[in-house]
Amino acid sequence: MNTVNRYLKLLTKHGLFGDGEKITYLKPELAVFSTQKHTRIVDKDTYIKFINYMNGSLSKFNAPLLFSFYTGLRTTEILQITTYQLHQLIVRSSVVDVKRKNTSVKKTSILWTPIYTSHLLKFIDAMADLYKIEISAFLSSKIDVRLFNLSPSTLVNRMSAVFVASTGTGLPHGFGVHGNRTTVSSIMYDSAPNLVAVQKYLQHSHLSSTHRYVRADVKTLAKQFDRITQEHFKDVIGILHLDSDDGGGGGNKKHDVINK
Repeated sequence: MNTVNRYLKLLTKHGLFGDGEKITYLKPELAVFSTQKHTRIVDKDTYIKFINYMNGSLSKFNAPLLFSFYTGLRTTEILQITTYQLHQLIVRSSVVDVKRKNTSVKKTSILWTPIYTSHLLKFIDAMADLYKIEISAFLSSKIDVRLFNLSPSTLVNRMSAVFVASTGTGLPHGFGVHGNRTTVSSIMYDSAPNLVAVQKYLQHSHLSSTHRYVRADVKTLAKQFDRITQEHFKDVIGILHLDSDDGGGGGNKKHDVINK
């Protein structure tokens, strides 16, 4: 945003825009950069459409996106993957040579320790078939090539294209590749509130990070509130949904107001 404003001032200074010409529309929309406007998690039904669409037609175009879904890796981690690391997954190595987040300042890099679920194993087998030529070259000649030779922005553009094709709607602001981590972890926790399982998927060093990530306190509080409301205030809730038969329509009016 600062870069756009800087160039805008520079172009104005050199007379590209007339004095009376409105140029405010060229300035970035602040709402787009607001964290309050960014979507980090999409609804479950939409997300399932998105994933099923890619699962039904695995290709080298969407492979890095599915890699994010099945592994929980971040963008910078996914783009490190080479034929060597794919081969490590094929032979079920307990440690894969992918440097994790914030490891550059450490003396010893933290490498990826994948959890080989049945779903991940099926995906690895599909990847092995998709990249069988590259794997063959690696095994025979030790030729190691990057599988996803693209930039982070290109990866997001691919995600946007697939999202539109699969759901018929545009990719929400702020929902990038990292959205796989947030959405999957949220669905996992909602289905079975097991923080340790979610931690294993996200590969967090500390459980407290996972706790904040899935907003466990907020979700637990909401469930407790729902339970208390349903158990102890059934009669009160029932009143809100009753249509009065007093002939004057008073009850119906109240009911209409509540539903507005």
